[in-house]
Amino acid sequence: MRRSFIFAGFLLLALTVAAAGPDQARIEEVRKGIRTEAIASWWGFDENDATDCLQNAVNSGAKILTVPNMGKPWIISRTIRLAGNQEIVLAKGTVIEAKKGAFKPTWLGLFLGSRLENFTLRGEGDNILRMHIDDYNDQKLYKLSEYRHGIYLAGCRNVRIANLTVRDTGGDGLAMGNRKNPCRDVLIENVVFDNNNRLGISIVSGEDITIRKCSFLNARHMPPSGGIDMEPNFPDESISNILIEDCVFLNNKFNAVTVAVNNLNASSKPVSVTLRNCRKTENNALALWVQAMKPAGSGCQGRIVIENCRLSNPLMFTNITAEKFSIQIKDTELALPALTEVNELSRSAVAVISSGNHDREIGEIVFDNVRIVSPGSKRQALALRFDGSARCVTPFKGTFLNNGKQVDFRPIVEQCRARLAELRSLKKPDLPDLNSLVPVKGAAASVKTGRMPLRRRGIFLLQGTKGRQISFWTKVLKFYKSKGDLVIESPSGRELEKKTLSYEQTDWLEHSFIPEETGIYQVKFNPGINALEIRSDFPSGLLAKDGETVLVKPCGRMYFTVPTGTDKFTFTVSARPGADVRIIDPAGKIRAEKKKIASAEILPVRCKKSSEDQVWAIDIRQAVWETMIRMHAPLIPILSDDPATLLKPKRQ
Repeated sequence: MRRSFIFAGFLLLALTVAAAGPDQARIEEVRKGIRTEAIASWWGFDENDATDCLQNAVNSGAKILTVPNMGKPWIISRTIRLAGNQEIVLAKGTVIEAKKGAFKPTWLGLFLGSRLENFTLRGEGDNILRMHIDDYNDQKLYKLSEYRHGIYLAGCRNVRIANLTVRDTGGDGLAMGNRKNPCRDVLIENVVFDNNNRLGISIVSGEDITIRKCSFLNARHMPPSGGIDMEPNFPDESISNILIEDCVFLNNKFNAVTVAVNNLNASSKPVSVTLRNCRKTENNALALWVQAMKPAGSGCQGRIVIENCRLSNPLMFTNITAEKFSIQIKDTELALPALTEVNELSRSAVAVISSGNHDREIGEIVFDNVRIVSPGSKRQALALRFDGSARCVTPFKGTFLNNGKQVDFRPIVEQCRARLAELRSLKKPDLPDLNSLVPVKGAAASVKTGRMPLRRRGIFLLQGTKGRQISFWTKVLKFYKSKGDLVIESPSGRELEKKTLSYEQTDWLEHSFIPEETGIYQVKFNPGINALEIRSDFPSGLLAKDGETVLVKPCGRMYFTVPTGTDKFTFTVSARPGADVRIIDPAGKIRAEKKKIASAEILPVRCKKSSEDQVWAIDIRQAVWETMIRMHAPLIPILSDDPATLLKPKRQ
């Protein structure tokens, strides 16, 4: 007891000597191991910049380091590197604040823990770690970044962070992950994450992590703008035994919790995430989104449990497969607001999506005492969206009440099966002989006011004549700090040039070259996790492999060729979370139309047989995110945003 009074006296003394320099006697006692507990102000305090004082205190080797309330914030101008086998205690009212004008490098945050063990950071009341989000988002002052985190833990073990607020960071409040060394045995408790630029917490790779009694508020700036995001980048990373308990998620722009493990595969450690006793999820999007695997790929095994929660936003599960993934929702109430939209997915409490034209069976979802409470009668309990040849056998079971009435899964499944059977009956278009392609004759040029950003890999075709310069233009639509690539191949298959698609290339960039041979040049592009706009004033077109094209936030028209002698053809369109689509004939007449598309919709068209190839258009409006269009036989799978440049096979 006497020792505690002595230490408290030291703390009081620190408050009275806020401007004093280092206390060399006590510093020496800490260095020699005479003292294992220390006060950070022994290393000095500078109200204008206390970085060196605090860093030297952390480096001292003290087992318990108290950062006293000096009456003014501890101003930090560069990242504080944390130490293992140490407990940092923030005295009541202590504030640690980023220095205005500092942290210019895009990767610098307030605290960094790298491969450390046995570390605690806790507050004793009214403690804040604060940065300056408005400055970081002002491009006149800073280069934009998503990495100016409040706390970054890389490959750490046995860590506790408790009883404080992390706010106004330039990235995430807390980021965890290291490719070869996941963070393990981490407890985050009684922490408020408020107004952070990107996320409250991000986990790239983590095992045995508990997030308890935390609040996630006002993440509304840089995507994904949510509460907690678990998103590995590589198969050797892991999301294992993650518990989110007694947490609150309010006023975030997108999801409360995201589990995007689509970069994992069959070799990865099984995913396990539990959401328990969370009572408020009032955000602009979803309470929970799980993306288990890519449209193509083996996927990982996993289990998601939601228990004893009261959620105020819907749930969405994407690409969960029966042999790999299971979802259990138990003793949970979905208290959803009255509907303002009638889109199939936005009006449902639970949405299940299978994207991509790949054969697989949807994973199991077990409902155990799950209740929907929603004003009015329009709220749909369950919506299914399948883009391709998925199989829907018996994926749903259990007690699921919609305003007091048990949900009957049978008609939902049967309707889905019927739709999938129709989708599987549609044939892919035949790829044309590229050497036979010629420009469409007589088509009037369009006014290029639309935008058609392309997602995923693709091939842009460009007709070239030997010795005559040709050009095309590209523009990257940035979502994340990620690079892609672009390769130009000659008609004979020789690689002419390889370029990087930088996420910073957000203005139109011209690419020009002089063909060494006449024929069709292929521009093979991969925008990574961003999107790419590509166009040319020369004869050109997008080759839709397997008839499939994925666009992001498209708005405008894409033109295509209806072959000679065709009297009917079909498009399939799906969108997240909805779009209006029309098929328009050469005279400008609407021949097929669907509004607020969510699940895969078939747009059949009947037309008079023509003795010539005809140029039609697909018009897309009101798209909020990804829109997938599929062309089916007998259509020619080449698209262009300008009918005057559209390529088609030459007729004999």
